[in-house]
Amino acid sequence: MNVTRFEELHVWQRAQDLAVFVYDRLSDSKDFRFKSQITAACVSISNNIAEGFEQPTTINYLRYLNIARNSSNEVRSMSYLAVRLNYLKDDEGVHLRTECEAISKMLRAMNEKLLANIRQRNNKEPSS
Repeated sequence: MNVTRFEELHVWQRAQDLAVFVYDRLSDSKDFRFKSQITAACVSISNNIAEGFEQPTTINYLRYLNIARNSSNEVRSMSYLAVRLNYLKDDEGVHLRTECEAISKMLRAMNEKLLANIRQRNNKEPSS
């Protein structure tokens, strides 16, 4: 399948769902700093996937995918605190971590495929 729009990417869709989940679960939280940090990191995942998709070079796209993966790791880390601070139930924390791990795995696979494409192109270029 040839993807022509970032909205078609399953990883972008899952990242959007993750952000909605976090916003929904923390909507009543009075800890505005914590809520702001975790929601910003959540939104950063899908936004960086989208921003990277339109980049003129694969190298730039890879940079945005790495930022998205870092944001996913940040959300995963914060999920432990959210449970410890009783902002999320245990099962909600597990769900959040599971989704972050799945998204990170998908981003890593995209990264590896794009790097393989670069290597393949470089091997086909004529030597000077």
